[in-house]
Amino acid sequence: MSVLIYPITEDVAAAAADHANLNFPRPIIVEGFSFIVSTAVVGTTTAPVVSLDHTPSGGSRAEKVTLTIPDTTAAKIKVDAAAFAKFRVNPADSIHLEHKTAAVGGVIAGVGHYVIYYKVI
Repeated sequence: MSVLIYPITEDVAAAAADHANLNFPRPIIVEGFSFIVSTAVVGTTTAPVVSLDHTPSGGSRAEKVTLTIPDTTAAKIKVDAAAFAKFRVNPADSIHLEHKTAAVGGVIAGVGHYVIYYKVI
């Protein structure tokens, strides 16, 4: 299994938006999704939510997995997505790292990185 840790940090207080759109040069099977917290998530009444979406070539975008990052998650903690159906990504497809819900409430802090676990086929 290969691992992609997206190198640009995601600020959990930032507005909801796509963080990145990725393409792979060879077909892959996505097998896992995580978020590694690098600065603790604190001061929120609404926990941040991120997702991994897939757009097949010529098809419609579909959300494949959603991950809620609990309030008070400490730095250096990896939050893993619950089990989801593995899916294939072809070279002409796109996958999207999406920040779905911004953290809300109090003095908000927290950043981290998206992690994708995949197998090249």
